[in-house]
Amino acid sequence: MWACYLLDALIECGVDQLRLISPEDIQVQLPCSEDLFVRGTPCVTELLPPRELLPAIHTGFESNIDMRAFYIRAIRLRAKILKYVKALEDEIPWEPESSSQFSLLEAELQNLKSSIPDTFKMTLANKYLYKASGRLNLFFGLHILLSQTSNDLYRICVSQLVFPDTSTKWIRDNSPRTFLQRCHLMCLDKAVYIATLLKDLWLFNKPSLVDTFYANHVQICSSVLLTTLLSWGEAEPLIPQFDYNDYGTMLRDNLTIMQYLQKYLKVDAYCQSTKEAFKRFNKFFTVEAPSQIGRPLKDVIISDQTVTRSQSSLEYILNPLGTYPLARKQTQDHDTSSSFEKGEIEPQATTTGTNVGSFDDVVFPSPFEWGSEILMFDSAGYPTFLDDFTGWNSGSLEWDVGRGG
Repeated sequence: MWACYLLDALIECGVDQLRLISPEDIQVQLPCSEDLFVRGTPCVTELLPPRELLPAIHTGFESNIDMRAFYIRAIRLRAKILKYVKALEDEIPWEPESSSQFSLLEAELQNLKSSIPDTFKMTLANKYLYKASGRLNLFFGLHILLSQTSNDLYRICVSQLVFPDTSTKWIRDNSPRTFLQRCHLMCLDKAVYIATLLKDLWLFNKPSLVDTFYANHVQICSSVLLTTLLSWGEAEPLIPQFDYNDYGTMLRDNLTIMQYLQKYLKVDAYCQSTKEAFKRFNKFFTVEAPSQIGRPLKDVIISDQTVTRSQSSLEYILNPLGTYPLARKQTQDHDTSSSFEKGEIEPQATTTGTNVGSFDDVVFPSPFEWGSEILMFDSAGYPTFLDDFTGWNSGSLEWDVGRGG
């Protein structure tokens, strides 16, 4: 049931006409904890709304909720936010407290984040715990999804980050500077955090990245990072501790990860979009020598060869009959029998500085072969930078240096 709901919510992206399953009609318990499931112990968990149980059931079962339950709740909230972003007429998001829909969604997002128990929070101890249990894919996926949901909401003040761009023009032109800056800061901060998590998972256990969800996360991360920098366009940096060298390294690392995923999944359009974001960054920003703070992935020798069990991955848990567990099995076989035994990194990912030239040697399939990959592109409304190839999102990217475009 929950696998069907997640698939429906991902396709819906805030469009009621595309939705088959209404979350208000679901009277099914959320998944229980992994330990109870493995032991076959019957238990009671909450419903989709927080702190709501089936009729005639007493409280006190919050600890039975699994990490998958919070992922499902995050997907539900993201669908609500995407619906809000698609209908911004008469909305004044900077109004205080509960007088705007933006404030209500912002509060709901904060409540969801604060409800995450310590056992599911991003800590070093939990990383090793979920690595041992083969659940890194879901663990990192939950935290990346929460950050991406923040970007879904705060992007309404970032030029070109909502399609069509005219839908947010009034908000950008009339919002107070403090609100405009806060939205840009949140988008950039969450994009940086997602890029950090992606690199962390790459270094911690590469096979856990082989998942179509992660291809979507990487593409949107690069899109938000570049577009927010272009939209801000002021001398005052949003995050003083990062410079353009650091951002360039993040975009390059995202492309390296995407090309790794391309070996095992059909993500050609995602990969081309991530590559175009990196190329446009080099076009608009002058970057000096590679930063020593964040080395590119190609410079790091991966010593961790522990293989995650594919049966514990996110898409296997939600769709055990799917094809992606086979792709991850192929990834594991490849990683344990190829270049890592020799201490080498894939030559495809080798670059010098921020030069994207070596990536041009990679042959991408024709846009006509991208097929269903475009579905998640268009539905979420983020820029893809593929207009030169297909005509999608073909609006002119003319950036105003000033109040967010």
